[in-house]
Parts: sequence; C-alpha cells; structure tokens
Amino acid sequence: MLFSAFVLPVVLLVSLVAVSASPNCSIPPLLLPVMNNTFSDGVGLNRGISLSIGTPGQLAGMRMTMNLNNTRLRNAADCNVLAPNNSAVVACRGSSSSTFDPDLSTSWMPVLEGDWNVSSIDFRPTGNGTTVIQGYDKAVLSANNTAGLLIPGFPFEVWSDASSPNKSALGLGADSSFLQSLAVLGYIPSKVLGLFYGSRSESRPYDGELVIGGYNNARISTGVSLTDFEIGGSGALSIACPLQVLIKDIVLGNSKGSFSVIETGSTIPACIDPLQAQFTFTSAMYARWESLTNHTFDAPGDGSGNYTMQTYPLSAEPLIGNLTITLSNGYTTVIPHYELLSHERGSDPEGKYAITNSSRLMAAVGTGLTDYGIDVPLLGGVYLSQNYLVVDYFKQKFSLAPAVIGAINGKSADIYKVCESSTSPATSSATPSPSSSPSKSKTNAGAITGGVVGGVVFLGLCVGLFFWLRKRDLHSPDVVITHEDPPTRDTSKISPRTPWQPGRLSSETI
Repeated sequence: MLFSAFVLPVVLLVSLVAVSASPNCSIPPLLLPVMNNTFSDGVGLNRGISLSIGTPGQLAGMRMTMNLNNTRLRNAADCNVLAPNNSAVVACRGSSSSTFDPDLSTSWMPVLEGDWNVSSIDFRPTGNGTTVIQGYDKAVLSANNTAGLLIPGFPFEVWSDASSPNKSALGLGADSSFLQSLAVLGYIPSKVLGLFYGSRSESRPYDGELVIGGYNNARISTGVSLTDFEIGGSGALSIACPLQVLIKDIVLGNSKGSFSVIETGSTIPACIDPLQAQFTFTSAMYARWESLTNHTFDAPGDGSGNYTMQTYPLSAEPLIGNLTITLSNGYTTVIPHYELLSHERGSDPEGKYAITNSSRLMAAVGTGLTDYGIDVPLLGGVYLSQNYLVVDYFKQKFSLAPAVIGAINGKSADIYKVCESSTSPATSSATPSPSSSPSKSKTNAGAITGGVVGGVVFLGLCVGLFFWLRKRDLHSPDVVITHEDPPTRDTSKISPRTPWQPGRLSSETI
C-alpha cells in the first residue's frame, strides 16, 4: 500500500501538468527490442516488447497493436480454468501473449472505470462473462539504449474471459495510455513510432525493433522514400483501425503461374496491424486462394485428423509460392515463400511457439474471425516483415517503405529523432544538426516545466503520505467490474470507438 499511496498521486498530478508541456526535443528516441521473452516461470516465452509488471515483477512479452489505446493483459486465472495440467497452463500463457495475476502483486492498485486517468477508454464487450479490472501498477520496460525504465503508475486493464485465449496487447493507438506515460515521465521526445517487425518465419527468423520518438533510417531500403498514408484511411472498416489501406490486388505466384485472388476492378479495405501475424482474407478472396492451392479440410486417410483452414499436405508446397500485394496508390510488397509457408506451428507444452506437426504445412493465410474477434481483412506481421512502418499521429499520417531485412551492413542503427512540434524533416541522432538541438526557448520552457513538475511531485508526496497515514489500518478490496451491469461512466473520457472484440488464438493462428 505504501507504493500505491505515494506513487499514484504523483503520477496523476504530474500528468495534469505534462499534457500542456512542450515536447523536450533533447530527449533521444527510445529503442525497444521485439524479441522472444521468457515468462516468470523460466519456461514459456512470447515474442514482443519486454515488460516486468507488478511487485514482485511478472515478466511479459507484449504483442503490439495500433487498434487499442489501452494496454490489456489476460488474467492468469483464465489459464488455470482452461488448462488441466501445468504444461497446458504454460501453453495457454504463451498463446495468450502473456498473463498477469493481480493477486500476486502487492503494488497493484485497482480503480473504478470513472476514476481511471487515461485519455480514452476502448470499447468493451458486454455480457459473455467478460470482466475487466482497470488500474495501475509499476512496470519496468526493457530498452536496448538505456537501463530498465521504471513506469511507477502504469495504467492497464486485466481482462478475464475463459472462452477467449487472446487477451494481452500493448496499446499503441493515437490516445495510447502507454505512450502518454512515457511522455509524462520524460522518456520520449514524441509519440512517433518506427516499427521494424522482424520475422517469425521458420527458416529465417529475426528480432524486430520498435523506436518511440523517431525511426531507424538504416532499416529503410537504400534509394527509396517513405510512402505516406492518411490515418484512418477511408474509414470503411468495422474496427477502430488507424492504419487502413485499400488493396488493389493480391497475386499468388506458384508453380502454375500467377493468379489474382481479388475480383478484377475491386478494391478491398484492410487493416495493417502487428497483433496478428497472418493475413486474413475476405471469404471471397479465401475461396479463390483455396481453389488455387487445392486446399481441403478432409482428413488424409492415414488416421490423422482433418486439415484446418491453414494446413496442407507436404505435397502442396509448389502451389504456395509468393504473394504480391498492391495497394490502391501503387505501393507494392512481395511476401517471399519462406514467410508465407512453414510446417504446422503453435504453442507447444512449454509455451513456446514451435513446430507441432512436421508432416503438414501451414500457410499464413486464413479467413473469418481475426484476433480482434471480427471478420475484417487484415495485413498482419507477415506483411510488416517486409516493410518498415512509421506512425505519426500528430501529423495524421503513417508511412511504409521496403525494409532492410537481417543485418544492416555492419551497423546497428541510424536513428532519426522526430519531435511532435516539428514541421521539418527528422534529423539523425547519430549526426545531430543544429535544428535537432533544443533552442533557448525550448530550454527555458523545459526548465519552467521541470520546476512545476517538481512542485507537483512534492505535493503528490504530501498527498500520498496523508492517504497512507489515513488508510494504513484499512484493507482495500479488489474492485472487479463486470460489464453485464456496468457502472456510470464519465463519458468525457470515452472515445467513440468501434468494437474490438478479442477472438480466438488457436494453434493454427501464426
């Protein structure tokens, strides 16, 4: 309780000042590895951004999504309900993209939804037994250009719904409470995102990198420029997706030739997002894909089970070559064979993403419900494996460019810093120009802001001490909110967002 009593008032009060403070352009961008992270049990792991949450710290490897503003973690109790033994529990944690047990953290501070200090609250489904606890806890963020960064009052949701495996995601939307926390604490110069997704391919996997406050110019192919898109696109999707595009054509290349899976003259709205790795096609697109690849659900007759939507016999490999995606503005991406196809994979008994059936192939293409719980065309992590993504919510745009895959010619990075208030091109942090250095006015503003924040911190400590002395003999029960009978909301904090319904994540989703 001492941690919560002191730190929470500080974070809440500082945030009131920080929202009006000018960006501090002297702060370097933050570099976060996208890699496999081992869970607290030392066995299971998940690919994503490394976070240690709570006291003692519970390790998480968080997948990323631009479709959410609030970070959410699956309640660890869900896996205990679903799983009959320890190995199944570990596998459940891996397929859930990490879990969190609020009962094991002495610093967890639940609050009512109306008292949750975030810019906006994402849509939450009603009914179906879904319960949500929102609150604050301390988190430590692993960055590769600095020591572990402490976020003392990290806001996130703990979801519980035993019927749906995929519940954990690091929200990187336009009103991201995670990005706002980093800005308040002075860890980033802006909320601009630069993402090199890396690869989960079977034969050529490699780690990725998320830059916050700029982008890695060394990951953009030589001689090409970023292609810009408007945030929100046409708004034609039934999901709150900021990275919307229109697909002009998708062509499958295989041993028999090149074949489009889109009807001639059509354009298909789609969402780009890294939470899910695979492509999700419309039912009409998948029907063409199914025909071109000779897919069948029928069992092979050797005593094994039916094929799934994504699995094939080994003999089908020549029919699944590469995939060429052309967007409405002409931007084109070729997905190579090694990204599109693998042996059948999923969460093994140790919670690791691994080959689960070496006698079958698995394509990174499906249809129907996505990991968002709705049927929407999706260009996921496999698409981003070939592209570098820059997201600038301040300028209402995102950009794509062909990515440099693998090692970068012996150098690790060429990080360009971007400040939110800047209207000029980004400058490299490796070779700073005068424009990238804070001006006198910015320095003065920073000093003023620092003084104000210092005063607020002192006031927060006093307030925290008061509440701790007042409540030290009281026990505060956990606050659990069920949305079958929701409390009255402060609608000023809620953005009108389209439903994000967490869906299934079975062993066939990659």
